[in-house]
Amino acid sequence: MTQLQIDAFLSDVRNAVLATNRQDGAPQLSTVWYLYERGLVYIGFDANSAKHRNIARDPRVSFCVGGEHPDSRTVTIYGAARFVEPNDPRFHDIAEKIGLRYSQSHEVVQSEIERKLIVINSEKTLAKDYN
Repeated sequence: MTQLQIDAFLSDVRNAVLATNRQDGAPQLSTVWYLYERGLVYIGFDANSAKHRNIARDPRVSFCVGGEHPDSRTVTIYGAARFVEPNDPRFHDIAEKIGLRYSQSHEVVQSEIERKLIVINSEKTLAKDYN
């Protein structure tokens, strides 16, 4: 896939799988909502989640998005996650975009759950089109 094809694929609303590393080294896989913007992947999640603890300890992650049948495309990104802090001017805007992208409900966006937000610094991207 070309970079333009990758950008278009990741810009569509799709679920993704985020892989983090547990304390014992085993992988932790989580289905996540994401935002792909200007070549960066942003993911939001609950501050009390295993994802948060794993990334705080070890920022190495893998992120994979696959097409739904019969779409046989997939993009996998390997890299390091960095936390976007709540005092960062982008934090609330990005968190809101993620919530509205998937739920179209301001109730989900304005939830009282303490949220964490990461951005993935891509070190390697693999993209395949099996169509």
